[in-house]
Amino acid sequence: MRRCAAMRIAAFKNGTVNNVTEVDQHMYHDQPVRIDTPFSPSPTYRKLLYWYFTMGVALLVLPWYVPLLVFAPMLAKVLTTLPVVAAIAFVLYWIPRYHETISYTVGSDEVSWQRGVWFRTTGIVPYRKITNVDVSQGPLSRRLGIASVKLQTAGYSASKSSAEISITGIERHEALRDMLMEYVRQTRAFSSSATGASSEPDVLSELRAIRELLESRMGGSK
Repeated sequence: MRRCAAMRIAAFKNGTVNNVTEVDQHMYHDQPVRIDTPFSPSPTYRKLLYWYFTMGVALLVLPWYVPLLVFAPMLAKVLTTLPVVAAIAFVLYWIPRYHETISYTVGSDEVSWQRGVWFRTTGIVPYRKITNVDVSQGPLSRRLGIASVKLQTAGYSASKSSAEISITGIERHEALRDMLMEYVRQTRAFSSSATGASSEPDVLSELRAIRELLESRMGGSK
């Protein structure tokens, strides 16, 4: 919130806006998501999950399951088919529910997320810790018009190869990436200015102490 206030002040000083309403319109115009408002992946992302599941079945299950249906005895067919059908039904049940649980929130100072059907996983990444924002898009994602926006942080990137947060299934992924990078830059600029402002009293105190010391020595020499 402090960073947003600084952005409002800067906009007033630059003369680009005349009131607070115009500042907010200037800051948030045409953004891919609304600030502090949870959003979910595109419905197309659920289609992508179905595609991945279909490819997995075609590559990992059918090569051995089809010969088994042709050559195996009936008892083996039944004992194998039951768990296969149960697994497929479970995944088909799980995909839409998992999609419904995914939620992201782009706040004024941080990005948060949560997901999980039975076991909920959540996370928060402040803008000041983000080092880079990347867009990842595979062949199927590109064909469907969606991508993942990945947030990298210094400590997390050094210990793991994956991103700390991956905002998946985003249609306006480039706009979201640019928006997040702008927030990161604004946060760094605000932190730098705040640090400089807080250090000014210390510098002035040291200068006063040096002046008093010099004056006392000059007075003593007289």
